[in-house]
Amino acid sequence: MGFYSDVLFPGAYDFLIGLIKLDDERRESLRQVRGCILEIGIGTGLNLPLYPEEIQRICAIDPSPGMLKKLARKLPKCRVQVEAQCAGAENLPYPDDSFDTVVSTLVLCSVPDRVGSLAEVRRVLRPDGRFVFLEHGLSPDEKVAKWQRRLNCIQRRFAVGCLLDVPVRSDLESAGFRFEHLKESYLEKGPKTHTYFYEGIATPLP
Repeated sequence: MGFYSDVLFPGAYDFLIGLIKLDDERRESLRQVRGCILEIGIGTGLNLPLYPEEIQRICAIDPSPGMLKKLARKLPKCRVQVEAQCAGAENLPYPDDSFDTVVSTLVLCSVPDRVGSLAEVRRVLRPDGRFVFLEHGLSPDEKVAKWQRRLNCIQRRFAVGCLLDVPVRSDLESAGFRFEHLKESYLEKGPKTHTYFYEGIATPLP
């Protein structure tokens, strides 16, 4: 951790994410939440204004003190009550079968251990729970995928560990999830290396 990751990047995060205009996709994804909710990698809280009206309270984690500090400044004006903890997705501070929904938005690209993180998501989800995700990742176009791999070294430094070529579909399948819904597509604007998105609902296999 350092000045860039703790201060500069959190300070610029809302502006940078705003450039790709994801509110509609976020809102559509969050329509699928229900019950007791955990948001992993809540960051600065960009999802909070977009939760359905009936959602009044969520639990949340983020490993970045800088992100959580910026989040804390927003919470007094936020409709949704948030119980946030500083923790990584690889070691969630909750008992087994705690949540009906786990939400992940632009998180899997930057967790150090995706296998461990998805195993933790399964652990804290109830057997009939759902993992609601909106993630960018590996393009099926091999030409684009090659550029994603080439640009990873720059992206990882600039965006604090973010990778462009995360195979979201296969990672979830390998982690023991099945898809209730999965949409894959490029955003209308932005470079294809950065804007191939996976939006869906996954449930734990028995």
